[in-house]
Amino acid sequence: AAMARLGNLLRRRATPDDEAMAVEWWEKARRADPAVDECVPELRGSDPVSVRDTEASADGGACDARCHACGRGESPPDVRLFRCSRCKRVLYCSKECQKSDWKAHKTRCTEACQGGLKLERVERFLRDHAAAPRACPHSVGNDDARQVRVKAMLEAVERDPEGGMRECARHLQATSTNLAFLQHLSQGEMDEACRALAETLHLDDTAMFMPPAKQPRVLAHARQMLHSGAPAVRAVGLFVAGLLLGPVDGVPHLLQLSREPPTFPPAGMVRVWDILASMYGFLDRWGDTIRCSEKALALDPQFYWAHYVVGVAHKQQCNLPEAIRRLDLYLQGCPPDARKLPHAHYALAWCHCMQGDRQVARRCYEAGREAEQRLRTFWGPCETEDKGFLGTIDWSNVDLVHEPLDSKDLETGQVRVEVWKE
Repeated sequence: AAMARLGNLLRRRATPDDEAMAVEWWEKARRADPAVDECVPELRGSDPVSVRDTEASADGGACDARCHACGRGESPPDVRLFRCSRCKRVLYCSKECQKSDWKAHKTRCTEACQGGLKLERVERFLRDHAAAPRACPHSVGNDDARQVRVKAMLEAVERDPEGGMRECARHLQATSTNLAFLQHLSQGEMDEACRALAETLHLDDTAMFMPPAKQPRVLAHARQMLHSGAPAVRAVGLFVAGLLLGPVDGVPHLLQLSREPPTFPPAGMVRVWDILASMYGFLDRWGDTIRCSEKALALDPQFYWAHYVVGVAHKQQCNLPEAIRRLDLYLQGCPPDARKLPHAHYALAWCHCMQGDRQVARRCYEAGREAEQRLRTFWGPCETEDKGFLGTIDWSNVDLVHEPLDSKDLETGQVRVEVWKE
C-alpha cells in the first residue's frame, strides 16, 4: 500500500519522469500484494496512468482500462486492448484507433521514451558497476569515459525535439531496462530479471552490464526456462542463453528460437536475426550473415543496420559493387547519431580504393573522419582496419591506380599504388 501511494504522489507531479517512476512503484506494489487495489482505492479510480491502465489484460479478463482514442472498454468478451508498443503508457482497441490518435499522442509518447531515464540513476548505476568487465562478447566494457558519454547522450536527446538522436535515445532506454534487470537480480527475482535482460538486449546489447559473478546464475536460470511449458518463458530463455553463451554455443539457441511458434513481437525477431548475423560474422560465415540479415530486412524494411552488416559481409567476400550499394543504403537510412556511421564511411572509402576511384575514396575518408569527430562524445573513437589502412595513405602524394584490382590482389590484401614524386 505504501508503494502504491508513493506512486500516486509521483503521478500528481505530472512530469514524464515522475509518471514512469509512478508506474514502477505501482507494479512493485501489485507484485508484493495482488490485492493492493482493495487497500488503495485510488488505483481503482480514473487515474490515467494507473497500473490497470498500463497493462492490457493477458487473459482477457475484465478491467477498467479504456481505449485512448474511442474510450471503448474491455467489457465485451470479443474486445481486447493493446498497449502502445513504443511508450507502453496508453491502450488501444484497434490499429485504426491508434493511427487516429497518433497526432495527439506523439509528443507524450516521445517524451516517455526519451525522458524516462533520470541522470541521477545513471550516475549511481555507473558508479556502482564501474569495475565490472565485459559480460558477454556483444557488450561494451566499462571505461572511465562511459559516464561522460551517457551524460552527453542525455543532453543531446533533450536538445533534439525532432527525435533525430534515435540511437542515443535507444541506448538510454536500454540502459534504463538494464537497471531494472540488476534490481531484479539483486532481489533474487530471476524470471523478472531475465525478462528485463531480454528487453535490454532487444533494444541495444551494448548497454548491458552484468557483474561477472552473477553471469553463471543468470545463464543457469535461462537454461531452466528452456523447459517451461509457456512459449513466452521458453523464448526468453532461448534468447538470453543464446546471447550469454556467445557465437559458437549461442547460435543453436537463437536458431531454435527462430523456429519456435511466434511469441516475440516482430521487432524482437528482427533483433534475433540481426544478432545471428553478427555471430555468423564473428565465425567468418559471411554467407549465413547475409542470409540472416536479409531475413531481418524482410521483417522490417526500415531496419537500416542490416544494410551495414550485409555491406561488410559482401566486402569480406570481395563483392565490392554490392558492398558499396549496401553501405550507401545504410548511410541513407541511418540517423545522424548512428554508432556505425564513421565505420560505414571508412568501409566505403576502402572499397572505392580497391576499385581505383581515388576521388570518391578520399571524399568518403574525410566524411568518416568528420563523423568520428562529431560522434566521439557518444560512442568513443572508431578503430577499424579500414581506418588504419586509409590513415597510411598520403592523399597528396599517392594516387591509387585507376584500373580495378583483380581478385588475386583482393584475396592477398595487396594494394598497388603509384607514388608521384614532386
